[in-house]
Amino acid sequence: MSNFVLDASVGLAWAVDDPEPDSARAIRESFLTGRIAIVPSLWVLEIANGLVMAERRGKLDLAEVERARDLYESMMANYIEVQADSPQAGFREIQEIARKHQLAAYNAAYLFLALRHRLPLATLDGSLRVAAQKSGVEILA
Repeated sequence: MSNFVLDASVGLAWAVDDPEPDSARAIRESFLTGRIAIVPSLWVLEIANGLVMAERRGKLDLAEVERARDLYESMMANYIEVQADSPQAGFREIQEIARKHQLAAYNAAYLFLALRHRLPLATLDGSLRVAAQKSGVEILA
């Protein structure tokens, strides 16, 4: 059973932010208690892009990127369930959520999953937090 929707802002904080925000650390540590997160398939691309950009900007070196990639692969194998069909299945709803809350479509995809599965949302993104609160979705991070 899934326990919450996880957005890329929290996932990237685990490897890129220095220091890691306490709220992001708490989410990561919650997996050790048996919690499971779901993410839209675009999460994988957002994490990959975040690592590429962190390396380009000199925030992470190649060894750190490789350690982070290992972390994410392990997390996806054990604690994070990637929803391969979520953007396609919710195309119209995602667009409407984005329009209503003035979000980018990729952020609306996280809110769509939280609404669809009636789950809390773990995010550090300010605009997404506001939209989730207006939609009645609990915020974890």
